[in-house]
Amino acid sequence: MKIKTFFGDTMRQALDLVKRELGINALILSSRRVKSRPGLDRNGSMVYEVTAALDGEVEPLRAAAVVSGDTATDYARSALDAVGRGRPTDPIREDQGCSLAYSPSYGIESRDELVRLRRLIYSLMAPNLMRRSALPNEASRTVLSEMLANDMDEPLAYDLLERAREKLSGEEHLSTQKWSDAARRALAEMITVAPLEDSHAPAGHNRTVAAFIGPTGVGKTTTIAKLAARYTLEHQRKVLLVTLDTYRIAAIEQLRTYAGIIGAPIEVIADVAGLDRALAEHAQKDIVLIDTVGCSQREAGRMKALSMYMRDTPSIQKHLVLSATTKSIDLDEIIDQFSIFGSTQLLFTKLDETSTFGPIINKLVRTRKPLSYFTNGQKVPEDLTIPTARDVAGLMIPAVWNN
Repeated sequence: MKIKTFFGDTMRQALDLVKRELGINALILSSRRVKSRPGLDRNGSMVYEVTAALDGEVEPLRAAAVVSGDTATDYARSALDAVGRGRPTDPIREDQGCSLAYSPSYGIESRDELVRLRRLIYSLMAPNLMRRSALPNEASRTVLSEMLANDMDEPLAYDLLERAREKLSGEEHLSTQKWSDAARRALAEMITVAPLEDSHAPAGHNRTVAAFIGPTGVGKTTTIAKLAARYTLEHQRKVLLVTLDTYRIAAIEQLRTYAGIIGAPIEVIADVAGLDRALAEHAQKDIVLIDTVGCSQREAGRMKALSMYMRDTPSIQKHLVLSATTKSIDLDEIIDQFSIFGSTQLLFTKLDETSTFGPIINKLVRTRKPLSYFTNGQKVPEDLTIPTARDVAGLMIPAVWNN
């Protein structure tokens, strides 16, 4: 094995040099930000150092190459180091990826630039991962790189490709498009979608009661307004709005405004006893949508009384509202903290604010919780969608390839 070190003013430039000189089979051993070495005419400025290796014979080591460029992003450091040590990589967290997309200090000018950088990194990583998975060809490795670049958990990505392999035959194994289609079908089979309609009987029959729980700032109130408008205006249902969020006057007024526009009653409730009363008084309503206080995931004490009530009332659907921009590790913490509410469905907001959907897929598959809705903007009621399982899978795996 031959080892060589490359330097660049950006991580992307250093990785480009690795790929250009050692090819896609290079093994990334380490990457770090260092002061430029003496004699490289960089005046002691900080550069990125990537050490890579290649099995077999390569050209004798030449002087380390240095290229110039803008200030670099170092979000890939941990993932590359992990591959070098031969252990599974953690998903790239949002604070190492998406949230940097708008930070001038990291030199990434757009989401497209971020996606290109991720794909470059994983195109280098994937061949090394293949040594463990024994995927058969370049077509399957291309789909793997795409899934990993979209922050899909590595074990899930391999599982999907194994399932995809079983769906292919003959020359289909040579087509990236066929691998992509098969992986997308396999992923769709692992996702359940269950919006309110799935449990809502026709008007005049049993009503649907749904509570929307989750951290502060994820868009619970706006989501409820979208649902209320849709059911009132499009489906002619009798809707009751209930808010338990007495901490924020603005939230109450926002919901009251929407209620006035669509002609729906609203109840402002201080505690679960008041909720019992409101549900009894409005027994004739088809749908009851409950807005809850936006508890931080670290303030479980504030949620105790409400969670106990809802656990004891299984007829109330619980929709855990999560932002698609939340870091994967924080999504895990939120889901665990809100597990005190019992069985929940997942509802993801702010899909228009991210270009990376792996964390959403990871949580849907890991928790096996059904998905109810996506929201992708502030317009009421337009920016609310009921995705199919294939729609969700399509976020993760492109539908069209060149071959």
